[in-house]
Amino acid sequence: MMALPLNEEQRDCLQELTNVAMGVAAESLAAFTQLFVCLPIPVIRYTNAKGLVNEFDKIKSDLPSAVISREHSLGEVGCHSLFIIGEKNIHDLMTVSNQHDKSSAEYLKAVFESISQSCFDHLGEMFGTSASSGEVVIHGLQINPNDFVLGSDEAHQKMLAIEINYHFESYPFSCNLLLLFPQSALAQLFEKIDCLLE
Repeated sequence: MMALPLNEEQRDCLQELTNVAMGVAAESLAAFTQLFVCLPIPVIRYTNAKGLVNEFDKIKSDLPSAVISREHSLGEVGCHSLFIIGEKNIHDLMTVSNQHDKSSAEYLKAVFESISQSCFDHLGEMFGTSASSGEVVIHGLQINPNDFVLGSDEAHQKMLAIEINYHFESYPFSCNLLLLFPQSALAQLFEKIDCLLE
């Protein structure tokens, strides 16, 4: 595991900010599923973009998975959100949500669009900057998440990856939301964090 490129105060601030934003995303997820969503503390890793999933045990244990991503910007800070959910969990989630009339791709796209938008809109508010989001991209519904890269410019970069494993009270399934900040965006991200800490 690589050392984080930020000090303890910056790390604590980032963890708190993302905890709040991912909590707002959990509310959107709960609205879709009509289930109580349990919210653990986000895990922050500094890792290579290619093979980043190997850092997260909850994801590795649930392959193959659906993998969906979206580009975002927080002012001048570019980043991605990534949604990963195991094949069996997709079926379970749609069953408890009574969504058999939809395709799994259609349902997952709607869920991810909602939770990613909620998360980044709230991050933008906390950073005091505008947040914008691109199109939702479904990379596959039955793949190993390590079989794709987010983009050629970022394939070999290091990334700050923030992961939260959402699980559902009384149901044995879960899904994962990751926020990915490439190496090229870290200076601007840390500058925003330092402004909040002043």
